[in-house]
Amino acid sequence: MKISNFFYDIKDDKPRNKRIVVLSDIHYYSRKNIKKLNKILSKTETFKPDFICMPGDIFDEKYIYDEGLFCDWLEKLGNICPVIMSIGNHELYDNVYNDHRINKDVYDKVRKVKNVYVLDNELVKIDGINFIGLSYTYEYYDVFNEHNKDYLIKYINDKIDFNPKGYTVLLSHSPIELIKEEVFNNLKCSRYVDLVISGHTHGGITPNILKKVMRGYGFFSPTHGHRLVCKKSYGKYKIDKTNFVISSGIMKLSHRNKFRCLNFLFSPEITIIDI
Repeated sequence: MKISNFFYDIKDDKPRNKRIVVLSDIHYYSRKNIKKLNKILSKTETFKPDFICMPGDIFDEKYIYDEGLFCDWLEKLGNICPVIMSIGNHELYDNVYNDHRINKDVYDKVRKVKNVYVLDNELVKIDGINFIGLSYTYEYYDVFNEHNKDYLIKYINDKIDFNPKGYTVLLSHSPIELIKEEVFNNLKCSRYVDLVISGHTHGGITPNILKKVMRGYGFFSPTHGHRLVCKKSYGKYKIDKTNFVISSGIMKLSHRNKFRCLNFLFSPEITIIDI
């Protein structure tokens, strides 16, 4: 299995000399994933990260199988460095009970794993760096299809109302509206967030060989709305002094996608950010 690596150097005039490895959109659903995840674990270790960030869609749906195996894998990841997790849209879904809340039992187990932090609209400071995990609602993803700026601005301002000092990283699973200036500049957190890390767009299902030519545009986004020719599907962007990095993720087509058999065409992506 080939694993792609994308490096982003976003050091400013006061570099922190820290390295963040991003593992987004894992979409774990059963022990079938473990072989791939063990290879990703080994590869991640070679980059010698200071932090590992997992910005949502860690699980493919709310109810999963063999979560104990996943927690064992997370424990190995936590032995490398602190692991910071936020919540994505797939953690809100299940195909059986039609319930739209995260699986508290699973996340209670994950929270017990040493050196792993699950941030559900929460902040944690680790080794001088502030991390905030932003969780969106089922309504934002499925009712508004991620296109309601007023709702999003009010929601984030209500939920993310901190006043941290020092370098601050925001994990936001979806970048779709957040990365627009008219949204981000109206957020309270815009004044202190230095870096936003996202996934969700799956790189616009763009082959790596074409990414430099496409310059952030994707052919197709498997997010809600299933948009064609979507911009800012991957890569590095900036609004004023805040950097945005959108990772293409580990799994391009999730277990729930009927075209998942095409995953062999796309290699998992590990994103490396030096700050």
